[in-house]
Formats: sequence, C-alpha cells, structure tokens
Amino acid sequence: TYGETYVKIWLDPWHRLVRRDPPPWFRRKIATALLALYRDWQQALLQRGKPFRLLLYLHEPNFINSQLVAGKPHLATYHPPDPAQPPFPAERFFAPGTAPQDITWQPLIEEDLFLEKLDELTPEAIARIKKRAYHISTISSGDTCYHIRTGGAWVGEQTGG
Repeated sequence: TYGETYVKIWLDPWHRLVRRDPPPWFRRKIATALLALYRDWQQALLQRGKPFRLLLYLHEPNFINSQLVAGKPHLATYHPPDPAQPPFPAERFFAPGTAPQDITWQPLIEEDLFLEKLDELTPEAIARIKKRAYHISTISSGDTCYHIRTGGAWVGEQTGG
C-alpha cells in the first residue's frame, strides 16, 4: 500500500509470546545476515533500473524490531531523529572489523504513540502516559498524540546510494 517491501526479525524462541531479544553473539549474526540481504536487494533493485531507497534499521535495546525496508525514493524513516544519541556502535551489531564502511548511520528515537481520542484513553491512562511522554503533539485530525520513548535505533543507508 505504501510502495515498499520489508523483512522483519521474527525468530523462535525470542518472539513467541513476549518480544525478547537474542543474545549478543546471535544479534551480530542476524545483523550480518540483514546486511547481506541489504546487498542482495540492492543488486536486484539496481537491475530493475527504477529509483529506490533501501534502509536498514538496527534497534537498541529492542533489536528484535530491526528490519530492512525497500521502497520508492521518497520513503521516509519511521522514527524521529535523535541528535543526542551516541555514534553508531558498530561493535554491538557486527564482529570486530566487519562493520560496513559504505553505510551511513543516522540515530533515531524508537517510540510508541498513543492517540487520546482514537485510542479512547481514560483520564487515568492519559495521566500515566503524560508522565512518560517525552513529546506531546496535535495531529491533523486534532487528536492529541503522546510520544513515549522505548529505545533507540540507527537507520543505515549506503553512502551515495
């Protein structure tokens, strides 16, 4: 519907009833596999000869939310930028010396959004959510949107590509 394709991490047993993250050694294997898939998709998309945008999202601490997204050139990131986040921690996602040098990483805020009217929030729920919200905004419908930070993410895109 949005002109994009994606692959997410849904691994057993880390994603049965509760979303859990894999251990560090396995996280690096998954990130390396996502990077290999990034390269494969990039080649396939280049062969099609149509403009595209390919983004690799690596989440921290919620690595299980990481994903690879391909779409039209105007494809936007799903999360707001996070200028306060430290530089990309390559060693958390890749074995020493194997981090891609041709990928530029931008820090993002991973967040949950709650809409006051659409989610039919009670006054009690609104009070609890307001305490945790790092940002409150009004969307085009006039509804109040509460932004709660759940972690961080880095979106990677090939430099010049």
